[in-house]
This record gives sequence, structure tokens and C-alpha cells, in this order.
Amino acid sequence: RDITTTALAVLHGSTPLYLVSVDWGWWQGVKDDLNIRGKVIAGLGIKEDQLQLHLTHTHAGPNTACDVAHLEGGEMLAPYHQFAVEAMISACKEAKDGAIAATLTWAYGKCDLAVNRELPCGEVDIVGFNPGVAADDTLTVGRVSNASGKIIATIVNYACHPTTLAWQNTDVSPDFIGATRELVEQKTGAPMLFLQGASGDLAPRDGNSGDTEVADKNGRILGYAALATL
Repeated sequence: RDITTTALAVLHGSTPLYLVSVDWGWWQGVKDDLNIRGKVIAGLGIKEDQLQLHLTHTHAGPNTACDVAHLEGGEMLAPYHQFAVEAMISACKEAKDGAIAATLTWAYGKCDLAVNRELPCGEVDIVGFNPGVAADDTLTVGRVSNASGKIIATIVNYACHPTTLAWQNTDVSPDFIGATRELVEQKTGAPMLFLQGASGDLAPRDGNSGDTEVADKNGRILGYAALATL
């Protein structure tokens, strides 16, 4: 599945605020954050506090580091990062130019995709399903509607490590988030923006796989839970 970026623009008078979600893993350091986020801010001509750049935390996403040219394939990252920056800027401009009066409402639901992944093993904890600790199953869904009540966007916030795909996988992927987004967008006819929750101790019940079909199955679990909450 494609790596995507999704932008939400909120206008306070003529001042835009941007929330951008990207199917990447994590920043390697401040330098890498500034290499991307700083260029998006400059490209939009905005102040730093007008942009929140959120990474969905997929573990099967492209590298975010800007100093890996010496590694195999590292020479491809600089042009990719530039392409991604331009895509983020374009998405923000499209969101701002298409902004209309809307209402955002929130609801809480439940989803049992995530389980606790910290399993006590002697004096240490290992990454593995711990049935003795209940996982936080809170699902938060935002519905953005126009004046006639039609959904024009959804926001899905859920805590679960995107680690369906692990060391056996060689595909670039948004992990389960891709199928979640596809399903919700198909049913609502509107873009979906995903926000990763506090997932340090949470991972999919069925994960650490090389099978992209498992990632899609996990994504549908979350997708149907989001639709039920809507």
C-alpha cells in the first residue's frame, strides 16, 4: 500500500493551522525533524506553531534520517524527502484552499486490535503478548460535517504499534493504517486522518508477520470499529 500524507486545515480568520499526518515511523533526531518539518513551514510561509506534523509510526515506512547516504540505498533518501516535502506542502495548500464552514464532533468507541506487548520473562520483559494485562481499547473518532450534515472528513485516534509487519517483510507499507483508511474512506466518501495514540506497550494481537494480508485484516478490524463509532 502507498505511503500517504493527509492534511487538515483549520482557519482562524485568515490564519491557517495545519495538522498533517504522514505514514512514517519516527524521527532519528532534531536535525531530521527540521529537515522535513522546517522545509514545510518555510514552503507554506507560516510560523512554527501553525503546523503539527504527526507520524503514524509504521515500522515498515521509509527512513526519516537525512545522514544515511553512506548506507546501501541511502542515496535515494534525499530526493525522496524532497518529493515528500513538496507533497505535504501541496496537501496543506489544497486543504486551505478547499476549507469550508464545518462542525467537528467527537465520540469514543472500542477496538480490541491492540494487546499488551510487555511479557514478564524472569527479570526482564520481552516483546510478546501478555494476557495478564488488559490493553487500553479506547478509540476516538472525529466527524467533520458540512452545514447539511454530510461527512467531509474523519479523524481516527487509536493506540497500537503498527508492527503487523516485521523482519520478514520487505515491502514499504503504512501497516494496518492503510486498510483502515481505505475502508473508512470508501464508506464515508471522505478523507480520513489517522493519529497514533500512546502505544508504547500496545501492539496488534496478530503481528510480527511478513504477510501484508495480516496487516490488511488488522486494518479492517480498526476500520469497522471506527465506522461503528461514527
